[in-house]
Amino acid sequence: MGGTLSCRFLLLLRTNFLRIMYPITFLSKQPVRFLLSAFIFCLLQFPAYSQRDVTVQPGKNGKRIALVLGNAAYQNQTTLYNTVQDADSMAQALRACGFEVLSYKNANLAQMDRCITELNNKLRQTTYEAAVFYYSGHGLQVEGDNYLVPVDARLAEKYDVKYQTLPAQRILDMMEACKVSTKILLLDACRDNPFSRGWRSAGSEYEQGLAGMSAPEGTFIGFAASPGKQSSDGGALGNGVYTKAILKHIRTPGLTIDELFTRVAATTRQLIGQLSGTQIPFKNSSLMANFYFLPPNFGGKNEAPDRDGDGVPDKTDICPDRVGPASNAGCPILDKVDSDGDGLEDEKDDCPEEYGTLRGCPDTDRDGVADKDDNCPYEKGLVSLKGCPVSDRDNDGVSDTVDKCPDVAGEKDWAGCPDSDDDGIPDHKDDCPYVKGIASRKGCPDLTQPSKAETIIDPTVGTFMLVKGGTFQMGGPSDGPIHSVTVSDYYIGQTEVTQAQWRAVMGENPSRFKDCDNCPVEQVSWEDIQTFIAKLNNRSGGSKFRLPTEAEWEYAARGGKQSKGYTYSGSNDIDAVAWYSKNFDDKTHPVKGKAANELGLYDMSGNVWEWCSDWYGSYSAASQTNPTGATSGSYRVRRGGSWYGGPEYCVVANRYNVTPVFRNDRLGFRLARAVTF
Repeated sequence: MGGTLSCRFLLLLRTNFLRIMYPITFLSKQPVRFLLSAFIFCLLQFPAYSQRDVTVQPGKNGKRIALVLGNAAYQNQTTLYNTVQDADSMAQALRACGFEVLSYKNANLAQMDRCITELNNKLRQTTYEAAVFYYSGHGLQVEGDNYLVPVDARLAEKYDVKYQTLPAQRILDMMEACKVSTKILLLDACRDNPFSRGWRSAGSEYEQGLAGMSAPEGTFIGFAASPGKQSSDGGALGNGVYTKAILKHIRTPGLTIDELFTRVAATTRQLIGQLSGTQIPFKNSSLMANFYFLPPNFGGKNEAPDRDGDGVPDKTDICPDRVGPASNAGCPILDKVDSDGDGLEDEKDDCPEEYGTLRGCPDTDRDGVADKDDNCPYEKGLVSLKGCPVSDRDNDGVSDTVDKCPDVAGEKDWAGCPDSDDDGIPDHKDDCPYVKGIASRKGCPDLTQPSKAETIIDPTVGTFMLVKGGTFQMGGPSDGPIHSVTVSDYYIGQTEVTQAQWRAVMGENPSRFKDCDNCPVEQVSWEDIQTFIAKLNNRSGGSKFRLPTEAEWEYAARGGKQSKGYTYSGSNDIDAVAWYSKNFDDKTHPVKGKAANELGLYDMSGNVWEWCSDWYGSYSAASQTNPTGATSGSYRVRRGGSWYGGPEYCVVANRYNVTPVFRNDRLGFRLARAVTF
């Protein structure tokens, strides 16, 4: 009260002093000196006030609003473990500090747009003295701008970011346009950028942390880590390190926001030390007045403590940390909990601990049978068969009970078996069912005159085409230097490895587009493929399956000795040979859906990127024979482009790099094998 009276007195004194002084300037100097001395004396009797304290009692004297957003269940990248819990904890804490809270979890791009629009509408309809935006999830910077990543983002290339994410600057611009006096952004989003590893020429400036942001007048921006640095998801702490530090101090009465985040920085250092890491929070503030989440007199002699700001004092509030009406003793009438963040309350969710879309449960094969009840969760089936397909697994019209080859489509006259090598002897009677032979040798070839077969067929991973060795010019104008390379004979898969082939070896299907056994397997890393190859070689009696070298891949894509010099693999008309961004229909397609190249190989341009065995490194201008790439490195080679990329990625000479652990729905592989086996 004394401070307020002092300020009013000074303003009144200043105004009247000027009114009095103006006419006196025409009088003698003595009265002027007297009045000036009196004025200075008065000024010295009262303290100066350079800032106005914003001390609104939660839920009482001023309106505050917060938008809290936590994203964890990313569809195309690694799931984050603590971000939904971060959002729940912050929403609870902000309600206790008197904020009206809008809370969203696991939002896709459309939902993120709606929640920003909802906040905008509220700020325009009602005067709020303070607005907070809190985000926990994947965030990244591109060319100095920050972006918050929705759970459905597919960021194949750097330019996708602007169209599939939420710019952090948009939130600031919206609050500024709504004339909110105190604007607060809290971003626990400085995780490593996993998307950039698949981008062409992705440098370090795209891979780590967030960039600094300017704070317009009346703004406070809190970052979990310094610009360009990463923050920890917290692991066993249960919250992100930065968020856990905020939660420790945000309910302490009497801390200005600057004091609060000074403590947050110290606590962050203490917590990250427990995880043997380094993390230094960063803040940028242009607030023109002190701001308190809880004011100094909160819970003091003149005010009964009310931590959750619901108007029910803590001493009579059965739920002092949750907002609820007095009629229910301060507890919420219905505590709507959504533990897995899938939009369905736990009490209505059949799988409250798992994110899902079918009554709250996952349904991986999308057959209307939840995984928990599905005996075949990776194969589309019938409800009557508990999610499994009908008993004709290979769909050849021959029941599995009498089908001698129940997993491979065949002919009814041959007991459901095919004639894989087309030698007129069905597989179940053919001692060499995948190599063309003669009846006198029970389907096996005459080996008295050994030669290299033009094709060989493996029972698990299909047809391989002989590539006769030769010399070619490797590289292109953008992928040089162009240099002479010689390769020896080898076999390479006619198609990319399919989902059915992967499942036959690994027992599961990691692909995003699961309802297509004959589509290429995707979402497999280079390291995953090494496990696949080891298992395949073990079950194939030591056959030398492997990934092709980059030189072998390009030689085969160009058509080997039969090359006609096409831009893409098999044609100068990309639509004839490739699934790519202009014809892709937002998914992969079955192999052999486009024309083959000169060697009878399919999809070497488009459909999915293909791993090569090499470490990525710069080309040498010198001639080479059977090169195997760099001796070491951080990135492996991928080739061929994909359904999601433009035609420039499908050119046979183009090369890209990616870390060996990277996975996405545009990256698969084809196999090679030695001629002698």
